[in-house]
Amino acid sequence: MVLAAIVFAAALGIIAATLPEKRALGGSDQDWVQPDEVTLRHPVPISNHQWGFDYQPVEALVQALVPGSDSDLELTNYTAEVLGRIASALPENLTQADIQRIGFLSRQGLPGSIASGVADDLASTLTGFLRYRQAARGQEQTAQNGSGPAAAQARFERSVTLQNQYLGTANAQYLFGQQRRLKRYLIERQAIQANRDLSIAQRQEALGRASEQFRSGTDLENTP
Repeated sequence: MVLAAIVFAAALGIIAATLPEKRALGGSDQDWVQPDEVTLRHPVPISNHQWGFDYQPVEALVQALVPGSDSDLELTNYTAEVLGRIASALPENLTQADIQRIGFLSRQGLPGSIASGVADDLASTLTGFLRYRQAARGQEQTAQNGSGPAAAQARFERSVTLQNQYLGTANAQYLFGQQRRLKRYLIERQAIQANRDLSIAQRQEALGRASEQFRSGTDLENTP
């Protein structure tokens, strides 16, 4: 037994001697330290200790936006839905540094076979969407939220302005085009219902015309 204890203690000493002595500044032996070879490529430590978010729950959603090695980032209503799920899974109080870090992680998390241009587009679209969502929440807190068609139209126009600002006009149209079209239709119906100058017959006719234009897509002719 004594001999076994001596051998065990010696083995522990050998293991301890081979462990790296480097530790985080002001940290404990349990603190993770980024290896030097990784630091050469990524000077900012790849650790979530300094960040106010957990990236792991949204990593699969981010990768779903570029499903294959030969895929491009398609800007569609589905993409907007996935981006919304990503934003909802992250804290609302992200800092600009947090958002920048998320963009970096989204780019680094893609397979190496993904073209660098696609990875850059993904990171840019994701960070732009997160900034848009933050701005939209801030606007909702400060804006005068009334009821009725005029207030709904004002909220819609503010939303479109922010989408264009943070994602670019063309990209925002690709991402939110279907949502915008449906919202315009619902606001138009609300305005028709609220118009007291219309008779019952005129109101029904206007509602039917709006519905037909929405179904046929002719409303798109006047959509910027």
